[in-house]
Amino acid sequence: MLLHLAPSKFERRTLNSAKTDKRSNSPTKSAKRRSLLVPILIAVVAVGLIVFSLTGGDDENSAPTATPTPTSTDNTSEPEEDFQPTQPEPSDEEIDEMVAELSTFSHREADDPLAMGDVDAPLVMIVYSDFQCPFCGEWARTTMPVLVEKYVDSGDLRIEWRDMAVLGNGSQDAALAGRAAANQGKFWEFSDVLYDEEWQAAATDDSYGAEAMADIAVDLGMDREQFLADIADADTEAAVEADRDEAWSIGFTGTPAFLVEGLPVMGAQPLDTFESAIEKRLGEVQEN
Repeated sequence: MLLHLAPSKFERRTLNSAKTDKRSNSPTKSAKRRSLLVPILIAVVAVGLIVFSLTGGDDENSAPTATPTPTSTDNTSEPEEDFQPTQPEPSDEEIDEMVAELSTFSHREADDPLAMGDVDAPLVMIVYSDFQCPFCGEWARTTMPVLVEKYVDSGDLRIEWRDMAVLGNGSQDAALAGRAAANQGKFWEFSDVLYDEEWQAAATDDSYGAEAMADIAVDLGMDREQFLADIADADTEAAVEADRDEAWSIGFTGTPAFLVEGLPVMGAQPLDTFESAIEKRLGEVQEN
C-alpha cells in the first residue's frame, strides 16, 4: 500500500524536488537520470522479489518473467521540459549500477540518533516516511518490529530514518518535532507515539503543533525548553528539507519508500517483500 503524492509545481520550485541532488544543492544529470529510471527499477525489483520469494533465490528454478512497464498515477503535474514519453527498459548492468549508486545514500554515522543497528551491518535500509501517512504508521507498527527482531538485533541490518514530509503543515511540524526528539536521544520512542494507531487516527493539525509535541516530549522525559528551541532552529528545518529533497532526487513521490542497500521498495508492502529484499541483498553482499 502506497500513499501517492507528487509534489505540486509550487512545491517543486520551493523545495527543489527531484531536480536537486542533495550532495551539491544544484541540478545534476545523475538526479535527473535517477528520477527517470527509479520508477522502472521499482517495477523490475517488485517482479524480481516475487520470483526470489517463490524460488528461494535459486535462479535455475525461476521461469522467465516479463517486466511490467510502470504507469503514472499522477495526472496533476505537467511534464518537465526534458520529459521523454517512453523509457527503454534498463539493462542488467544499468540496474546494478543504479542499485550501487543508491546504496551510497546511507550515512553509517555511529552517533546518528535517527538510526538503529550496527553501523557496520552488512545492509542499511533507509526509510523515507511521513508521520501523518497512515501506511507509514501501519508499516512502523507491524512490519518494522519484525525486521528489527530478525535482522537488526542479529547485526545484519541497520535502519536509517529520512523525513519525507509531504502531507502538509502537520507533516512538516511532526518532522521538526522528530528531529528535536532525536537531539535528546528519544527519536524512536517519539515516533512510536506518533505512529500509535489510535493517536494517529485521532490526530489533527493542532496535534502536531509545537506545544502539543512538547507535551509528548515531556512525557518521554525530555527537556521542554530545549525541545521547543530545536523545533524553531533553522538547522532543523534545513535537515528536514534536505531529506525530502533527497527522496525526490531519487524519484520517490510518495510514502513510505525504502532503499534496502540501494534496492528500492515502494509502499507498505507485506512483510515477506521486505524479507525477500533483505535476503536477496544479504546474499549479494556476501558473494562480493
